Amino acid sequence: GSEMCIRDSFYREKNVKDALVRFEASLKIRQILANDFPDSQLVSGVLAHGFLRVGAIQCSQGDFSKGLANLEEGLKIYRRLLSQDPDSIEFASSAANVLLTIAEALVAKEDFYKARERFEEALQLQVQLAAKDPKSISASRYVAYISKKIGDIDLHNKDLTGAQKKFSQALTIYKSLRIKDPNSYLIKNEYIELLREQADLSYKLNDLVGSLSYHEEVLSLRQRELKQDPSNAEVQNLIGLQFNVMGGIQTELNNLPLAKSNLEEALAIQQRLMRSPAPSSFVNWNFGFSYYNLGMLMLKRGELEAAQAHLDKSLAIWQPIADESPTNANLQGSFADAIEGQGDVFLAKGDVENAKKKFEESFEIYQRFNLQSAILRSLDRLAKVPSSKVTWTQVLVQAEKMKAQGTLELRDAANLEDWRLKSSAEKKK
Repeated sequence: GSEMCIRDSFYREKNVKDALVRFEASLKIRQILANDFPDSQLVSGVLAHGFLRVGAIQCSQGDFSKGLANLEEGLKIYRRLLSQDPDSIEFASSAANVLLTIAEALVAKEDFYKARERFEEALQLQVQLAAKDPKSISASRYVAYISKKIGDIDLHNKDLTGAQKKFSQALTIYKSLRIKDPNSYLIKNEYIELLREQADLSYKLNDLVGSLSYHEEVLSLRQRELKQDPSNAEVQNLIGLQFNVMGGIQTELNNLPLAKSNLEEALAIQQRLMRSPAPSSFVNWNFGFSYYNLGMLMLKRGELEAAQAHLDKSLAIWQPIADESPTNANLQGSFADAIEGQGDVFLAKGDVENAKKKFEESFEIYQRFNLQSAILRSLDRLAKVPSSKVTWTQVLVQAEKMKAQGTLELRDAANLEDWRLKSSAEKKK
């Protein structure tokens, strides 16, 4: 009991190194007990839990070799106990917990194939547990959570259909859980995260209307959250982000009045947050994002001077952030998007040479970070500039390469035939 208090207090204080020493000492004691009482399910369960705790900490510290070995030892014990007592909810739940821990460690290790196998095993056990106790919120939540994790791996592997199936299953369960336990902070946050990922997936599937509907639900949940805590700057920023993303999609859908309203709302929120003593870099980035989206909206409306002014502001805001994070592909990609947007404005004005310079500048950034979809988009723009050396054949080669890799987005795939025709005509010429 004293040992347990010591090691748990160290872990709670986040002194992981000392906590691990105590966990390992405790594990040795448990192993001795297990040798003395080999037939005791209680002692075996305690030993398995010890392997779980030690393995989980080791994996969290990046020691996957030792960590996964200990987790597998714990899993072996729980499987033996479950074979002795197949109806035990405790053993099934514990085995599923270890499998989930192993799977998440494998994801961190980027071994996605094995991770997916372990997630599937954990899901099978949790489905059985949920069937035994249909009223159990915990078991159902784990089914939804693990389904979403499998969907994440499918998404990583470019299996959009598989990801859609798993996300859909998880959404159905989370919606039911939200009704059963509307006050659960954990369920609400996991549901919001899933809605956002589903919105992004729908966008990749070229379902802009569907993507927008999921973003609208996220916004509704965030607004309810803000009513409970009106001074919460983090939630305000997330609401601003939702207005921003929705406005961007509405611009693509040519719903320009509603896009303008949402983007102006986003900008107003970010301007208020920027007046705080020390706005976070996330707030600052969203501030620039508002100006970028407004710039692209103004471009679509044909208001070229306003578009230029907004894009200039977004770049002025993003420049220091990009300088501070030279290796952050997402930030650098956003910065390049604004430069590319400036090129679009110059092209719309008929200033071909300045458009070319901007397209080449953004293209260099996209190449540096291997942002494949952005590279394709940039090549397409450059091929339209007469003085550029980029050919339609180069655009087609990039698109075909992405198609072979499974990374070609549906909206780009729709242009494949057009690029083939242009490349063929170019070669004949």
